[in-house]
Amino acid sequence: MLLDPLTKVYNRTALLDKLEIEYRRWLKNQHPLWVVVFDIDKFKSINHNFGYSAGDKALKIIAKTIANSVDKTDTVARFSGEEFILIMPEQNEATSLAKVREIQKKISNLPFKFRDQLLTITLTATSALFSQNDIPEDVLERLHKTLSHTQKLGPNQLAWNP
Repeated sequence: MLLDPLTKVYNRTALLDKLEIEYRRWLKNQHPLWVVVFDIDKFKSINHNFGYSAGDKALKIIAKTIANSVDKTDTVARFSGEEFILIMPEQNEATSLAKVREIQKKISNLPFKFRDQLLTITLTATSALFSQNDIPEDVLERLHKTLSHTQKLGPNQLAWNP
């Protein structure tokens, strides 16, 4: 599996491979398969106001926090610039929801300091549960459409879509 060189979590290619593996397991076993996308709120303003090194620092800390908050059976990956995806196989809704809320809470409570300024960084998240006739590409597309709408509601939002 390939790692993102900056964040040391899986990269997009590895994520898509892992998602395909979990999808095939889901087809066979029909266990719950949750996918969550996290987007760093106002990330571009961090890069603009504090520089790319500040943005890189935030990405590293966020990736590490997410990775340290999940089970060994979960998969964390950097999907794009400021987006991370979490795959949670074989977990019930209550456990999955609690995990995502805890990640959002941990990130918003982290003491990010750039150029002697303390910042609160938040994540907006959306979820999807695989259901009949779903394929990975459709789930990812659905997640991103929901994310776009959810971000319009403000920072630190969660759209939970079982």
